[in-house]
Amino acid sequence: MNPIIFYYSNEGSTAKVAEGLAQATGGELRRLNVAGKAGPGAIFAALLGIGARLVDTDLSLDPEDAVVLMTPVWAGSPTPASTSFIRHARLQGKRVYFVTVGAGDTNPKAVAALEKRLTSRGALVVGHKEVRGKMMAMARAKPDPKAAQTMQPDPTDEELAAAGAALVDTVMSALIATGDVQ
Repeated sequence: MNPIIFYYSNEGSTAKVAEGLAQATGGELRRLNVAGKAGPGAIFAALLGIGARLVDTDLSLDPEDAVVLMTPVWAGSPTPASTSFIRHARLQGKRVYFVTVGAGDTNPKAVAALEKRLTSRGALVVGHKEVRGKMMAMARAKPDPKAAQTMQPDPTDEELAAAGAALVDTVMSALIATGDVQ
């Protein structure tokens, strides 16, 4: 069985990583669609751990399904869409591997929050990976000249898709080691 890959993407980085992983695993992609457009209020909601209203999103899971959750990181926190997914999907006993996509190489606060939220809903967290994505447009609006000198260039869409495809062995090994995914 191939994993179901749930993802939220506001500006496209996480979508590209998810598409690369789905193509490499044969997994089913399911986008977490939210009502409205993301803005400063959504970032504040992420900081507070508040969810967003999911619309037209299939959260159904069969008993044997393995799940990959992919989310951007906003201000060091998981997105409201991922918070709502965790609250509303039936994750009890599900093997879940999660991937964070952020402007930085590591996001320990977001990783800890996701692991805590998933396990509190009964999910069996089998691993996680952090992927560097593009910086949010809102963050680029007024760049800090000192920070701009040390920033790495944003990855291309092709590099993001390749990063997703590169996760295949790690994700599938973690899911197989904890269940009967084939």
